[in-house]
Amino acid sequence: MFIPAPIGKRIFAGIIDYAVLTLIAIILSIIFGTDWRYATFFSFVDTGGGAYVFGTIAFIPTIIFTVFYAGYFIAFETVAGASVGKNLVGLTVIKESGGRVALREAIIRTLFRGLDGSPLWYIMGLIAILLSPSRQRIGDHLAQAIVIERATVAPPAPQQR
Repeated sequence: MFIPAPIGKRIFAGIIDYAVLTLIAIILSIIFGTDWRYATFFSFVDTGGGAYVFGTIAFIPTIIFTVFYAGYFIAFETVAGASVGKNLVGLTVIKESGGRVALREAIIRTLFRGLDGSPLWYIMGLIAILLSPSRQRIGDHLAQAIVIERATVAPPAPQQR
């Protein structure tokens, strides 16, 4: 049995991850000479002037950012078992069975970030975590994954010769 990560640590890890992703969005906006919001999902909404960025050069950073956003979580969780934020606060993502998450679980968790993040700032994900005995958001349940504190993972048993 694994002890689920405290919700406060998950929130702090998320803040770190989104700070990293915002920095990437700012870098993309500098490279493309666009408003930083065009390098995030904000470009999918009206920019205030009545013009959408679809079909403009400003949409290119949005496409790059979307690919980077998905790749960020998928790559770090598959290779290292945790995103940058989770790693810094001592969390890791594992399968409910106890093994490391594979590409499949990381993709499912990432695909459902949009649902967990709806309608505003991960409210659905927070509600799911609070209602789940194993503190899983919707994407975690569907991927059969759990976020735990790294210290609760038992080291592998020594191999017998």
